[in-house]
Amino acid sequence: MLASLSVKAQITVDMDDMPAVDDKILYSNTADITGIDFSDTGPDFEWDFSTLTPVAQDVDTFISIEDTPFIYRIIFQTQTDANLALKVQSLPTFPAMELTEMYRYFSNISNRYSEDGFALTLNGIPFPITFSEPDVLYEFPLNFQDDYSSNATFVLQIPGIAYFSVDRTRTNTVDGWGTLTTPFGTFETLRVYSEISEYDSIYIDSLGTGFPVSRNYIEYKWLAKGMGLPVCTVTQEGLVNTVSYLDSLRIPG
Repeated sequence: MLASLSVKAQITVDMDDMPAVDDKILYSNTADITGIDFSDTGPDFEWDFSTLTPVAQDVDTFISIEDTPFIYRIIFQTQTDANLALKVQSLPTFPAMELTEMYRYFSNISNRYSEDGFALTLNGIPFPITFSEPDVLYEFPLNFQDDYSSNATFVLQIPGIAYFSVDRTRTNTVDGWGTLTTPFGTFETLRVYSEISEYDSIYIDSLGTGFPVSRNYIEYKWLAKGMGLPVCTVTQEGLVNTVSYLDSLRIPG
């Protein structure tokens, strides 16, 4: 009698594994990563993050760009490949500026999943802002040892109010595959390692001052088949680590 064999193989990620219109994806957030080394990786690897404990939860709801404000969707339909939108719930506040109706726009198409820009209404005036080039999160089909990069920039200039620009370079490498375990379950995954360099410039007229911000941070993302968002995402910026992972409804803490 032949013994049964369990054979693991690396997965391939494509557009069908990304978010879709009407998806509501719940995830937990935490900063407590005691005893976990997220940098470990390789082929046929086993990551055990089962000890993660949530401190908060959020839900991302993806909608069609047809369901976003008219002036926004006209710009993104004619200038980008965007076919998904995500409404930003928590908006920043600035003196003498009222921000409302902010959306992020994404393209989920056969060769990539990317962020193409965003739109907001400032003091009642709509501002749809497309990136010079898409910020490519994943190139399809996505496989172990793939690497790719992108450079996305934009400028928002509002005479008499503010100036804001971003220049973002992202370099991605698929540096591992294997089994990931979180409090939500166990998944066969690809691990994407990203280095992001970003230069932001902000000037607020009402304050008569501005300042540049240089950021360099790392993202680790574990992607599984059919899950929409990564089953786990770790962002490291300096000494600060933030973790989010797909989850069921819980009472954080």
